[in-house]
Amino acid sequence: ARAYRKMQLASSVFGICVIQIKPQLEALLGLPADALDKEMKLTQDLMELFVEFQVPSDMLSYNGFSENVDDKISNVRGNVESVLGVINAEKEKQLKMEQAKTEMAMEKTLQRAAAAPSQAEFRGYRAHSAGTLCFMKYCYCLIQEIS
Repeated sequence: ARAYRKMQLASSVFGICVIQIKPQLEALLGLPADALDKEMKLTQDLMELFVEFQVPSDMLSYNGFSENVDDKISNVRGNVESVLGVINAEKEKQLKMEQAKTEMAMEKTLQRAAAAPSQAEFRGYRAHSAGTLCFMKYCYCLIQEIS
């Protein structure tokens, strides 16, 4: 058993690959190296926009002519905030629409409940309907006998 296990382990290959995201983000956004090191919130927002919402990189990348690193970062931050603002506004709009649909459904349910006959009325209607049905059968039998 040990020899068999050694043979299995001898033919196995195990590897680890580490891909650093920040340097790739900086290159993609047109920022200098190590520009995002102290920008944790901006990096998280960028990753959320790229992964969850699949926003194209040209909407977020630096689009100016300044050589100052702070200007470049503030430009990217402004782009990120504007895209997040649009996404949050759309989320609010969808939430309000769903709330309106829920309120309308509840209102319809309450209207139906108010218009529905009470249990006592329903029992009386059932008894009345059964009596009407019996009367109709009786009339039909009489007509059959006459003809």
